[in-house]
Amino acid sequence: MDGGPHRRYYLPIDPRLLLVPQGLRQPLDQRLLPSRRRREGYPQAYHHVRGEVHALGKLKDYMESGMYERGAMRQVRSGCSIVMQGNIDADYDSWEEALPQSMREPALIDRIQGLIPGWEMPKIMSADLHLSSGIGIAADAFSEIMHQMRSISASSIIRGNVEVVGQPSIRDERAITKIASALYKLLRPDLEFDGEALEISMNLAIELRNRIREKLHEMIPSEFPREPLEWRLRT
Repeated sequence: MDGGPHRRYYLPIDPRLLLVPQGLRQPLDQRLLPSRRRREGYPQAYHHVRGEVHALGKLKDYMESGMYERGAMRQVRSGCSIVMQGNIDADYDSWEEALPQSMREPALIDRIQGLIPGWEMPKIMSADLHLSSGIGIAADAFSEIMHQMRSISASSIIRGNVEVVGQPSIRDERAITKIASALYKLLRPDLEFDGEALEISMNLAIELRNRIREKLHEMIPSEFPREPLEWRLRT
């Protein structure tokens, strides 16, 4: 979940990305999981889906298992990600209020792998400050590189060398592994072991997941511990 950036950053980048705008009246399960057409739905065809979400039961099932079904349609597996964005104007500690009321439940928030605090990102200012004057990579070309990298994973490096401590749940471990694996293969696409890349990846993965943990503890203190997650190298 991303707490800040705007849709204009996403639209020109990747034809495999679907932007579901807010305010569209058609229910999400009809937009993403159609039953009257032969196609299985957007999550199988796209890499990322972002937008406002209402079909909570199907959404939670998909976020947990990566599978969905609707009506008589056969069960379908997908690796598509869902990115939820919202503008937070004042109380950043209450970021969940950017979600529709129906989505502010611990069972769904626990399935969100991490929170990027968009409000901490600097605003893009004048071109001489924030735009490069050197050689760059076209956004669509970079997107295609990212698409090809979906076929590789650094999960075995993360699991084999790292232990998460602080009473982690299975969802905590799964989220941290996925985030850290994604970051690690960006830093080391050759998938060779690199202690510095591992540290960078794990520190950020732990930070993003701890924001979810903090919110869950705030919502149900008796079920979700206050203790933040940490990591250490396996011995």
